[in-house]
Amino acid sequence: MKPLTRTCLTILFFVLYSTSARAEDSVAIRYLDGYPSLNQSTEWINLRVARVSPPPNITEVSQRDVDRFFEQVAAVLTENAVTNDWQLAIPDAPAIEITIELNGKKVTLVSCHTILEGNGNYLVTERGGENISDKDRASVLSKQSEVFRRHRIAFEEILRLTVERTRARLSP
Repeated sequence: MKPLTRTCLTILFFVLYSTSARAEDSVAIRYLDGYPSLNQSTEWINLRVARVSPPPNITEVSQRDVDRFFEQVAAVLTENAVTNDWQLAIPDAPAIEITIELNGKKVTLVSCHTILEGNGNYLVTERGGENISDKDRASVLSKQSEVFRRHRIAFEEILRLTVERTRARLSP
């Protein structure tokens, strides 16, 4: 093979390798309004924070806010041992779906608890919802499984981080 041809093929290989090796990480949030009433308007809200990681042959580590955001999301997943999908939904209730794609892995968390518990007197457990007093909240949650509590905590924390990130980017 001629040296010029070999050089061109080598350059082409590195360009294709570095382009295909770029991974996109994202956190996508969808607000699902629940079963629509015939006499009411419904709404859907979609939010997505994404970044394209640099190719692996670039050694300089970025410290942009978006990188810190994804580091925090990864830390929440790790701290709470969240490695698989989770769903806490009540039929026809509004829910929030969080899809996390990070380092080539995808996890989807769906829950209605943050919406339904807005008034403070209602608690969504593993078995459904129940009316409770504020003082019973911690007691009832402590009786839920560890996996349930960890997923619930991770869901709330990732939702909070994403909303904060969105506010920071949209504020003047």
